[in-house]
Amino acid sequence: MHQSRLLFIFAAVIWLSGCKSTDTQPESESSEVIGSASMDADRMITVMLRAEDDHRIMGNAAFFMNPDHKDYHTTIQHVGGLKPGQSKPYPAWPEDQTKGN
Repeated sequence: MHQSRLLFIFAAVIWLSGCKSTDTQPESESSEVIGSASMDADRMITVMLRAEDDHRIMGNAAFFMNPDHKDYHTTIQHVGGLKPGQSKPYPAWPEDQTKGN
């Protein structure tokens, strides 16, 4: 059961990162914001993602990563750095990084 839940979460991240969000605040001209990432005092990262299409909510997801999580440092880099107490926009991954994963 644990493996199927992880597979579902992974699929949700891939799907949500490719969906268009109406809450766009581009980090650069080609990057859309699909959620937020925040770090608590214990260095736990919470990633909140939201996918919408034509003003209709398609899905929401919350992910929690402790410093031992395999994607922890990649997530920090992806949002441009993150320190305890900070919250930052979470941009969509470039398309070339979401395909084939």
